[in-house]
Formats: sequence, structure tokens, C-alpha cells
Amino acid sequence: MDSNALSDLLHRTFGFSGFRANQEAVCRAATDGRDVLLVMPTGAGKSLCYQLPALARGGTALVISPLIALMDDQAAKLSALGLRVARIHSGLSRDESRQACRDYLDGTLQFLFIAPERMRVEAARYTGTDNKGQQFEMTANRAIQPSSDTPLVNINGLFARLNLQQGPMLIAADQGRYNIDTQRVAIDGPVKVAGADGFKLNTSNVMVDMKERQLASQGPAAGEMRLGQFRANHIRADLGDHTVVLDGGARLKIVQGAVR
Repeated sequence: MDSNALSDLLHRTFGFSGFRANQEAVCRAATDGRDVLLVMPTGAGKSLCYQLPALARGGTALVISPLIALMDDQAAKLSALGLRVARIHSGLSRDESRQACRDYLDGTLQFLFIAPERMRVEAARYTGTDNKGQQFEMTANRAIQPSSDTPLVNINGLFARLNLQQGPMLIAADQGRYNIDTQRVAIDGPVKVAGADGFKLNTSNVMVDMKERQLASQGPAAGEMRLGQFRANHIRADLGDHTVVLDGGARLKIVQGAVR
């Protein structure tokens, strides 16, 4: 983009008739894709030096800012100009931040403002409540949502905790797919489940309904509970009530004195 085109974009978008001192050289360097370290006093027009090149280059400009108030102010001013802007910081709800991520993935944003701590996510985290109002939480070492058009998230290093009336229920697995809308997790491979009152379950290839607290396995299952030890080719379990239905090759070893 030549100097006249850059000046025209400045006038059409921001309404300025010309650049301030040093702005044009900086904008030119940034538009050309060169690395730039800019130090200017307050009021010298630093913001324009990233905003104009971002528009000239196209795509989405990622703006990392530690000051939420400044971020909100700049985002509001750009939005007032008719530009497509979103923010991600601790002052926004999870739904607002999730929508900003979806808009970014869809390529509809011109500017995305984000706080530094939001760039340093060590684990993805999903929370919700079951049909009895009890909370659950699921974390993943790695989570990727391939498209914002579908609510499926591919997860690796899964660990879930269901806060139930009789105590927490813990679920661990290597990988799976989480449906954000239905709150169901399809887990591929081995799964370990542990809960209160000695409940343990080892199985594989399962569907876990976090909202209904239900688990159904496609692979063989073995475990134990207060009643005794069990195994089967497949299993269906109500994690809330600690009840299991054994399907195919069922074996149950009852602990003496457990049934009264």
C-alpha cells in the first residue's frame, strides 16, 4: 500500500486529514510487515500506529493489553467507527469470552483485545450443573474446538469432578470429545472412575452424560463398590446413585456382610 492509499485509509476510517509527527513512518513500517518497537509520550497517537496498519494488512489484529479500562476504551472507540471488535478479559462473562473466540475463529473480527493472563491458559476448564443443581467441573490439558459451527471440543488429558450429595465423583481419561451444548463426553480408550464409599470403575470407550450423571461403556468394565466387586462386557452406571447395570459376561462377588 503506497503513501496515498495509507493516507486515504486514515481519512476514510478515522476522519484525520493527515498524520502526526512520526506516525506515518511507523505505520508504513508496520504495514510492510517489519518489526517495530515504538515509544511515544502520552497523547502522541500511539494507538493509531497499530490500528491503521492492522486495517491496511487485513485479517484480525491481536492486541494484548494489561489495562482493562484502556482496552475497553479503545474497543469502544473502534466499535463506534463501525469496526468489528471483541475483547477477552476477567471482567467479561464466560459466554461473552466464548463468543469472542468464536468470532475470532470465524474470521469476522478486525481487532481482538485480550489480557495477558488470558494468553497463558495452562488448562481448559468447563463447568456446569447437573439436573439436580449439583456442580461439575472438567479440565483438559489440551482442548481444540475445530469449528464454532459445532459445539464439539476435542480434549486431551481429561479430568472431571462431579460434586454429588454423597461425595465427589472423579473421572480421568486420556482423550475424548465434549459436547458443550448437551454436556456429554465421548471418551476414547481407558477410563478410570472413583467416588465416595469405595466406588471404583475401570472401563473404556464410554459416553458420560454430565448433566444426567450417567455413564455407558462400550468396552469391558471392572470395579468395586460397597456391595462387592463386579465385571462385565459392558456397563451402564448411575454415578449419582452408585448403581450399575452389568451387560454380558456379568460377574459379581459380594462382600460378606455387605447385604443386610
